[in-house]
Amino acid sequence: MRILLNECAPRPLKRELADYDISTVVEMGWSGRKNGELLALMNQAGFTILLTTDQNLRYQQNLRQAGVTVVVLVAPSNRLPDLLPSMSDVRQMLTSISPGNVIEVGRNRKNFMVNCFQQLAQVLEYGSAVLATVTAVKGSVPREVGAKLVVDVGGQAFNTIGGGAGEAKVLRQAQEVLKTGKKQFVEIDLSGAPQRQTQGVCGGHMRVWLERWQGDAAKLLVHSILRSLQAGQSVTFVTPFEQDRTPYLVENAVCVDPTAAFVETLQPPPTLLIVGAGHVGIQLAKVADQIGFQVAVQDDRPDWANAHHYPQASQILAIEIDQAIASLAAHQNLYAALVTRGYTYDLAALQLLLQRPIPCQYIGMIGSEKRVRQVYGAIAHRGISKEKLASIYGPIGLDIGALTPEEIAVSIGAELIMVRRGGTGRSLSEQLRRQLVI
Repeated sequence: MRILLNECAPRPLKRELADYDISTVVEMGWSGRKNGELLALMNQAGFTILLTTDQNLRYQQNLRQAGVTVVVLVAPSNRLPDLLPSMSDVRQMLTSISPGNVIEVGRNRKNFMVNCFQQLAQVLEYGSAVLATVTAVKGSVPREVGAKLVVDVGGQAFNTIGGGAGEAKVLRQAQEVLKTGKKQFVEIDLSGAPQRQTQGVCGGHMRVWLERWQGDAAKLLVHSILRSLQAGQSVTFVTPFEQDRTPYLVENAVCVDPTAAFVETLQPPPTLLIVGAGHVGIQLAKVADQIGFQVAVQDDRPDWANAHHYPQASQILAIEIDQAIASLAAHQNLYAALVTRGYTYDLAALQLLLQRPIPCQYIGMIGSEKRVRQVYGAIAHRGISKEKLASIYGPIGLDIGALTPEEIAVSIGAELIMVRRGGTGRSLSEQLRRQLVI
């Protein structure tokens, strides 16, 4: 296995790969090279993997047709701290590589809906594309309603609707849709029934809608969706099933006959605002990033609120708390964790967060019960209702006996998941253990 490494990759990234068990790691420039020249260069030296930060290289068809695997490192920027955390994903990926694939690793990989439409926007710059959307499911299936897959003009798929034979069937039908422009449903039978031709044994069924996207109108729609999602705002997206109608956005939720159109609310990725950039905040940013949150950190001390301490953060707000919260005013999916260095900072942040026109999904506050009660008492005198105070998670986190900053961060992360997913916080084994002792 030989890897060609993008010439613009930072030196520490090269060092990370240098000790990996591969034949060679080589740096070669390709600035200004044509597609064919790059492939010839790779073939000459026997390279099978192209590791790059240049997303345009994913669309070079002859690389994939020749069996070259293109690994694209994705980050909010090309800053070194954004790229280095991707190396664990690269190492894992190298153990199960398939020739001719495009693989994306990096900081943005968790924002699935944003990624999907970013990929669609990029593909549309090169030609037509098919967007496959799961519109209905029954029983046990690998993906949920709304899951999406993008197929470009060369047949390359981005994202997944579950893989396996079912996805292969969708990819075959997508080629027909690319050629004819005729929209269609694809039925995926995962029942495993012996009397029927099935695509798996999960036990359920999936219905997938395939539609060709092309032209300036499609590009404008995609960019409109991305602008809203990246600004932290949800959008209502309608996909008509009639052949002569195209997808569109609506201002508010609409009631539509489900046999005539698919209506979905595209949600922005959740953002966790960490107020207080101290030791707990540093560990919490790591956990939040791993569980799918965009991270914003606020602290008026630049020595703490910086990219060195917070490589995961998409926003570092080394400003006063009122300015920071104002900058996030439009975010509809905002979570906040107050892990500040003192009572007065909690008080200022809480009052502003509780008065947001768009309520936070979650507000948690670190501290002992005594400190939390002290803050509650002070803020109640400022006109905040008891109902709003009752919505605060304080002291923050689930009771797992956490002591260190790392353990406290896990405790808070678990509570974030519980709130987001609607869990109970109870041990999964609790009921069974009780039954065993009866």
